[in-house]
Amino acid sequence: MLFRSRHTTGIPAVLLTNCRSITLDKFDELKLVLEEKTPHVVMLTETWLTESKESTRILDNYNFHSSHRSGGCVGGGVGIFTHESLSAKTVHHHSTKRYSTVWVNIQHKGKSTIYGCIYHPKSRASTDTDEILRHISETMVKLRLCGFGVALSAEAEIGRAHV
Repeated sequence: MLFRSRHTTGIPAVLLTNCRSITLDKFDELKLVLEEKTPHVVMLTETWLTESKESTRILDNYNFHSSHRSGGCVGGGVGIFTHESLSAKTVHHHSTKRYSTVWVNIQHKGKSTIYGCIYHPKSRASTDTDEILRHISETMVKLRLCGFGVALSAEAEIGRAHV
């Protein structure tokens, strides 16, 4: 987990974690962490959620933005919880059998920043690596051309490197 206290800086506090399935037990643990730390943004990889399970993962004072792996794949998925004090809107989400991404526009102190959360599991196929890198690159270029700042969180195994 990564955390920067919102009380000591002017930027939103962010918590990042790989859930490896956000079961109800892990969700209760996450609630306790959020009660203590109260981050503005919570970025989750490997949520393993489906649309039907997502409705059971509701946090007081937070809105949820997510993307689930498609094609009936088990595992994967990403999500971003944003504190209700922020103006936040999902601007893009994309999932395939190979990866999941969600991009959220967050307004904080008059500035607009896009937060992106990406999960790409280990793959031996170079086409998988090319596909996720192309998606990230194209999305980042579009966002920068629109004048947005970008904060990116990714868990990805690309080639032999684990990012």
